[in-house]
Amino acid sequence: MHLGDIEKIGGEIPLPSDKIAEIYRKTRKGLQAEINLPGDVNGSFVWKGKSYALKGGSNKLDISTAP
Repeated sequence: MHLGDIEKIGGEIPLPSDKIAEIYRKTRKGLQAEINLPGDVNGSFVWKGKSYALKGGSNKLDISTAP
């Protein structure tokens, strides 16, 4: 992901009963992702070949150090 001059970007994915929301922020160390899943939803986030487990609720990932 190349944000250029953008410091923060995000979006939402509607589900039948809720939504998945994500925000990406530039930090001094690189990039942080915050992914909010409905409480009963689990998943995974894949970044540059590495998979991160996600649980229902807020998930904050420092992905700047990922390969």
